[in-house]
Amino acid sequence: MKKAILVLFLMMIFSYISFDNVYAQTLVDVISEKYASAKLIRGEFNQQTIFPDGKTLNHKGHFTITPTLSEWVYTYPERQKIITKGKEVFIIKGDKIEKAELMINTNIYNDLIKNLKKTTSEFNVFESNNKIILLPKQKNINIEKIIITTAGLTPKSIEIVDKVKTKVVMNIKIKEVK
Repeated sequence: MKKAILVLFLMMIFSYISFDNVYAQTLVDVISEKYASAKLIRGEFNQQTIFPDGKTLNHKGHFTITPTLSEWVYTYPERQKIITKGKEVFIIKGDKIEKAELMINTNIYNDLIKNLKKTTSEFNVFESNNKIILLPKQKNINIEKIIITTAGLTPKSIEIVDKVKTKVVMNIKIKEVK
């Protein structure tokens, strides 16, 4: 009898965990579908970086995402612009332009907003308290976890924690989708 109760209890736990994963993936699919065909997404952001020693750095600005590139304009505390196109990244500060190349062919923030389903293929997906939690499938990714807070079907906050415990919280407000 005790074994039967234990087996029943374990089945209930596993079915609950499995339901959360299915719900999270369904939420990802619906959000992805909402933004996948967008030709233009514009919005504002506030970004806070929290370093392992407790120091913080705050930024704010606005962003534009199109199918071929994105532009993140930081207006505080100093003005700079980050433009991504495929693997290419251009960082513009005043008259200086730095060119860099991403390790992967994506900008994580763009994909978390516009192409969430593509990004989640690299992660195990869970849901908890209106948050989508992404844990990397591969251990060689520098990201420990990503937490996306949603309001309905709109991403409101993206939190990325890397392996050295630096946390970047990007609060976004999508203003326009065409």
